[in-house]
Amino acid sequence: STTATERPLWLHFVDSIPKQYANKPPVNTGVEPDVKTLSQCDIRGLTPEPVAPNPLHDWALQESAKQLTEAYGRPMKDNIDITGFYTHCLTTTDRELWYAINYWGIFAFTFDDYLDVLAKQGADSVRELSEWQMKYMMGTSGGDNPFDRMGVKALSLLRHYMSPDQYVRHVSFCVGWIGTYITKHKDRPLTHEEFWSLRERDNGGDFVWQLAELSVGIDPIEWGLTDDPLWLSFNKTASKHAILVNDIYSVSSEVSEEEGEYSYQYVLMANEGYTAQQAVDQAVAEVHGLWEMALHYAERLYEYKLPVLDRYVDEVLHGCRGNLYWSTVCPRYFQNGHYLDVDTTIDVMFRLINKSLSQSSTKHSFLRQLARCESHLAQKPAIYTPKTSEPLENLRRNERILFDKTYHKILNQLSSNPTFDGHYNSNELSVANEWFRRVIDYNVPKGKRNRGLMAVISYHLMATDDQKSPQMLDSVRALGWALELFQAYFLILDDIMDESITRRGQKCWYRQEGVGLIACNDATLIESGIYHLVKLHFKNKPYYMDIVELIQEVFRKTAYGQCLDMLSNPGNRRPDLNDYTFDKYSAIVKYKTSYYTCVMPVRLAMYLSDYNSAKDHQLVEQILLRMGHLFQARDDYLDCFGDSFITGKIGTDIEDGKCCWPIVTALEYCSQTQRQVLQTHYGSKDYESVKQIRQIYEDLGLDNMFNTYENHVFNEILEMIDKYKYEMDVPIAIFDEPLAQIYNRNK
Repeated sequence: STTATERPLWLHFVDSIPKQYANKPPVNTGVEPDVKTLSQCDIRGLTPEPVAPNPLHDWALQESAKQLTEAYGRPMKDNIDITGFYTHCLTTTDRELWYAINYWGIFAFTFDDYLDVLAKQGADSVRELSEWQMKYMMGTSGGDNPFDRMGVKALSLLRHYMSPDQYVRHVSFCVGWIGTYITKHKDRPLTHEEFWSLRERDNGGDFVWQLAELSVGIDPIEWGLTDDPLWLSFNKTASKHAILVNDIYSVSSEVSEEEGEYSYQYVLMANEGYTAQQAVDQAVAEVHGLWEMALHYAERLYEYKLPVLDRYVDEVLHGCRGNLYWSTVCPRYFQNGHYLDVDTTIDVMFRLINKSLSQSSTKHSFLRQLARCESHLAQKPAIYTPKTSEPLENLRRNERILFDKTYHKILNQLSSNPTFDGHYNSNELSVANEWFRRVIDYNVPKGKRNRGLMAVISYHLMATDDQKSPQMLDSVRALGWALELFQAYFLILDDIMDESITRRGQKCWYRQEGVGLIACNDATLIESGIYHLVKLHFKNKPYYMDIVELIQEVFRKTAYGQCLDMLSNPGNRRPDLNDYTFDKYSAIVKYKTSYYTCVMPVRLAMYLSDYNSAKDHQLVEQILLRMGHLFQARDDYLDCFGDSFITGKIGTDIEDGKCCWPIVTALEYCSQTQRQVLQTHYGSKDYESVKQIRQIYEDLGLDNMFNTYENHVFNEILEMIDKYKYEMDVPIAIFDEPLAQIYNRNK
């Protein structure tokens, strides 16, 4: 028998048909789907199947196989040569065959399936198939391509059988190569106005919103939307975003000016005198600005409170993300006909992904997909999917509102009617209750609430529907606020020990008039509130002791981490920088930050949603510890290089002589002379000393060095997720929430 790599690619498509779909009839037996019915579907309520979310998968492949059998005169199993197969597809005059191959054979399987199959075949098949798709299937050949007529309808139908992230990837795969380039004028370069006038007429980015109209069943003319300036501004911004993304990819990879291609970067170079790199940087900056504008217009469109319009806005934003995704993945495989390692093209697109996909799991999944193809993995079972069909960004937005709404209820539970052995005298503790209420209100709700929200969102991703009663979700939010109390406890004490000035844009609690060192006992009050909330909401649950013991365990580890941190620079003595190694720094971060910032919220959510496997907890903890390291490294960076107006605190790590990322990195790269300056001045509160330390950081280029380090650790985390994902029962989507909160944040 032939081996897997010897068999033609098309047979692998057939082999990948899930058994449970073998006898399912087609949803639509006509060649053109009835798009009018799509508006009647509620896409938010559909949950994808774990293995193959698209129930058309089996029937679509069988239809294509039947058409091919008739065309070739022999059955599919006779190993049709892949090159001959596609050549026949391109030259056939049978438009129905052409349509069947494109629509049912190509569009009907998910992007994940596509990558799994291609990975088996190796680099040559990946390039061969993709070159065909780019040239002929994406509407750039100038012929009578069925994509031009029905492709978007096929995609809009598929939207109802895929999860949002799968659809983003699939849309980007299918529409990312629609022709958008303009032949440049030979006599003179185009001006900015001429460029955009031609580009907009060329409809270079219109596929983003045209597809969304079909998907949700909107008729802009009938609705009168074509006269709405807000609607038009939103669509125009999305189109320009897509055009610039395509341009950045093209100039950075395989499009050459000699071939007559024209891009925004070329306009900047010709009219403004930019270098090639400056032009790319400017285009990237403008994409960031366009994304912010799109989000602004989206928020205003949401104010209309029309569900179908909300879905339309979501679809357009998904389309922009999908275009970014494909533009980043594409050069990974094909540049000048070669299969490449990660190159400068990825670096350029990665900057776009960091900003525009900062709140989407698509950013993380695209690197996982690259790793899958790079290593030519054998096909494995699909990853267990999250138990919610709601997009992560929507879940986060909605849950933040609900989480904040529960705050005053939690405040009342904490600051009223404490019971001690069943006895309570309101007069005895009324003053203490009022003080405790003030302590909580000043220190707990004014942060980013990331730890509490991380626990709640992780629960949503793991819990089943019957575990999400309103009462249970309120209890989960209470646990989230318990984690915010945990954070406040250590921040109050940390500010006292570090003699900090501000926290979260206001004076540190101990610096408030009438507080001082009373803050030490206030921290103890907050600690007691953690266990009071847990007991109040979970005392009768089978996992009550699991969550109590986990909180106690993390308390102990965090206290040890604080101890390591303070002992690295005891008293007011200057630190011995010979002790400031990366190993020591990593140990401090692990115990002081990682356990309570990343590990505890997710593991608590695992217990609440009945994920009790010790192995699952162990593997999840390994990944989350590395995320915690990334969080603290970014925190150290912001202490030195961040904007205090944005971060809400004045950084004092240099004055305090902290063992933090900038100093341990500087010690690795500095000269002997610079090291002597660091040893003399690091840990001094003198202005000139701090200034000299900052100058050395600047001379060493620590600002740019951190970006490289952050990307390195980020990639390590993705590799860990990819390594362990088939060994865990938990959905890997639980890692997207902490990554989105940690990576590339500015406060």
